Amino acid sequence: MLLVLGLWSGMVLRLCQSQEKFSINSLQVLENKHTCLGEGLFPEVKLNNIPSATRSYAITLHSIQENGEEETHMVFYDLKNTVQTINTQTINTSSLQRGQWGKNSINDRTAYSAPCEASKAYILTVYALAKRLSPPNALTRATLEDATNSILLEKAEHKFELQQADNTVFVENF
Repeated sequence: MLLVLGLWSGMVLRLCQSQEKFSINSLQVLENKHTCLGEGLFPEVKLNNIPSATRSYAITLHSIQENGEEETHMVFYDLKNTVQTINTQTINTSSLQRGQWGKNSINDRTAYSAPCEASKAYILTVYALAKRLSPPNALTRATLEDATNSILLEKAEHKFELQQADNTVFVENF
């Protein structure tokens, strides 16, 4: 989309290309292998309209229970800016040069804890950052959000709920 700006006299005319918002693809079906009912693998997420100044990414997945209580399933940060698709291979723990794990609140581990319950709202967030974090200790979701305040370029969120039926978990976007 092009945006045209100019003076009333028409003597100066500038063309600026408007920026599309940083986003992640919408999950439609989450296979059992991506939940606690299966292998607990991280699903594939594609990044769209990545800010050009991005130097690294951070990713969180948290859930909100019906009573409003929040649980963090995943904190991952310092993922290289060359990544455009995030999946289990991208965040493989044997490949620490790709990023660092923070602590989840499900089992207090520096690992991914897959979605499980259909009664929760899940929120996947990807942060586009102006630089790498490289903290001395593993971050929680709260400490990650504090650490990214001054270097956050944009963040993209995707909210979903699980709906189970015959070995397939459907993602209901909201």
